[in-house]
Amino acid sequence: MELERLFGPSAPVVARAFDQFPDGVAAYATAGGAPGAPLRCVYVNAAGDAALAEVIGARLRDADAEPPCDLALEHGGARLELRAVPMGDGVLVTFRDVTAMCRGEDAAERMAAIVRSTEDAIVSVDRDGRITHWNRGAERLVGWSAEAILGHSVRRLVRAEDMPDQSARFQRTLSGRSVERIETRWVRQDRTLVDVRLTASPLRDRDGGVVGVTAVVHDITRSKRIEAELRRSNAELERFAAVAAHDLRTPAITLVHLARLLAAAPDRAPDREALADRVRQLAALAESAATHAQRLVDGLAEYARTAHTPPASEAVDLGALAGDVVAALGPELEATGATVEVAPLPSVLGDPGGLSRVLQNLLVNAIKYRGDAAPVVRIDAERDDGAWTVAVADNGQGVTERDRRRIFDIFARAHAEDAVEGSGLGLAVCQTIVEHHGGRIWVEPAAGGGSVFRFTLPERMLADEPAR
Repeated sequence: MELERLFGPSAPVVARAFDQFPDGVAAYATAGGAPGAPLRCVYVNAAGDAALAEVIGARLRDADAEPPCDLALEHGGARLELRAVPMGDGVLVTFRDVTAMCRGEDAAERMAAIVRSTEDAIVSVDRDGRITHWNRGAERLVGWSAEAILGHSVRRLVRAEDMPDQSARFQRTLSGRSVERIETRWVRQDRTLVDVRLTASPLRDRDGGVVGVTAVVHDITRSKRIEAELRRSNAELERFAAVAAHDLRTPAITLVHLARLLAAAPDRAPDREALADRVRQLAALAESAATHAQRLVDGLAEYARTAHTPPASEAVDLGALAGDVVAALGPELEATGATVEVAPLPSVLGDPGGLSRVLQNLLVNAIKYRGDAAPVVRIDAERDDGAWTVAVADNGQGVTERDRRRIFDIFARAHAEDAVEGSGLGLAVCQTIVEHHGGRIWVEPAAGGGSVFRFTLPERMLADEPAR
């Protein structure tokens, strides 16, 4: 048989061996054994196909490449992978149908392209928590490049206080259960914080074993800010409505009443001199009411500007900021004999102008509403539950329990209006600025007398390294 020309006396044994192969095997020999003669198929194993072997033979005759070589062939909608090896005066070819494998590779490539281009971060870690996959969305979200973060622990993205919850979720996912729509904060490369919502799923191998965790992470910072803005805007509308319904209504009613008195003055005055005195008296009262109304309107305009001006967002050294405020108030502090103690303060992410105004208003109030002793004010801060609480404590007159909530309303004042000069707007502005930063402000009695004004600033920048 012609197969013996390729394999000699062992051709029958080789043929039986080839018949056990899962891939197709075909042998081609030159006609008559003459060099350069055309190839013809002399053998096809059991897994092969005679008609297909003829097509492969034609492909070999047309191919520019000389065996040994790898070739590819499209036939009947199928994709074939060929390997041609010279054998004696012929060629031995193995071939397999790789259509399904190519389809799988195409699908995998499409999926990989989706993962690479999606806006969301997609992060995978192994069972030890080392990062094994990091897409472009993760780079945009956190700032680390794939080259810089791959192989490092996922702890690099987690605050120390979040580690117990993070570890519990990680172990739950390794046990085969998904964790869906968890809201937390991640640490960026610049150590600022970003609000995220993540869904974590087990990462399995071909046998179904869990080899790690994959998480899809969505940046919700903007939606969080919008929700906070809506809540703040609703609160401001309520405050404006209260002012319009009460504070502005009062001088308007007064002016209407005075206008009626002026109209009736000629009928009630006994003579021209008495009439002139009555008119001057009523005019003075009308001017006072109009001035009060103007002050209210101007105050509302100032409050509105503060409420609707988007705050800046940059690193702010509160210690340096407090020092600048104390220096600016130097003449007032010296005139009243006031002392200001500034404890070590953190750096935060916020609006330096707004935060400066908060500290200045609180210090000015401490001086205005001082007691008999010279004012002593202390500014310090402490970190708790993902936020900084800044405290401004004084030894002044204090605030009664009844007034502790209302003094933050527009034009509300804890003391008689003629006792201390002021518009009653400072604390309302402070509250608006603090709420712009996502925090809150309140007042408590100080130990030994006086008041402690406290306001929170949600932590947006870590002072310490995250967990490792």
